[in-house]
Amino acid sequence: MVDYSKWDNLVVSDSDEEGSGGELENEPHVTRLDQPSSVTLGADGATFEPTVGPAASGGVASGRAGFGGAGSGRLTEAALTRNGGRAGSVRWSQSKEEVVVSVPVAAGTRAKQVAVEIEERRLSVAVGVLPTRAVALAGRLKYSVSDEDDDTEAAWELCDGPAGEGGERLVRVTLVKRSIPGAVLWWRCVMEGDAEIDVLAIPDRKSANSEAALATHRVWQEAEKAFKKDPTQGKAMQDL
Repeated sequence: MVDYSKWDNLVVSDSDEEGSGGELENEPHVTRLDQPSSVTLGADGATFEPTVGPAASGGVASGRAGFGGAGSGRLTEAALTRNGGRAGSVRWSQSKEEVVVSVPVAAGTRAKQVAVEIEERRLSVAVGVLPTRAVALAGRLKYSVSDEDDDTEAAWELCDGPAGEGGERLVRVTLVKRSIPGAVLWWRCVMEGDAEIDVLAIPDRKSANSEAALATHRVWQEAEKAFKKDPTQGKAMQDL
């Protein structure tokens, strides 16, 4: 009877790949990285350097079925409120196409503890584990957001606040504005009932103080008043 057990330990290699010690020189090696790192390849092999801290204590963690928000650079108060403002402890900023809402949460909060829900006119951010999950922000949005994506969860990220590691963390939710053909809608606030900003004074608005901008703003205000007076136009008013 033939004994095949010796084949279990057979190593096959080319003679020119085998070193003097009998090991394969080109045998692959696997290095496990416990946190986001940069990899540098050189003549002496690969070197690894962490780029951000673990999600439990610092750095950036993101969500939305595998999709996250902005990068991992240190945030400033100016960046958090550019073209926007504050509503209590919540900061928000905006561009022509998007609004980013930054909701503060406790230091040490992990991404798996965060739940973000977005509807056309509603936003909710909660933290914790069911059934004791605490609501950090919830309410009706002042303006409609895009519903072109079938995924109703907002793009979001969990990152350190301006104070850095050890301070408060921020859940940053990116909302895509409902597009208006031929126009840009600058939000005055995020949630209904929040204090409104002067949209003519925001930094990134072109020619904010020009006569054309002022005339456009007056026309917009008149259109709003007309919609409010006519109950049959209520749905149109909600979509502005």
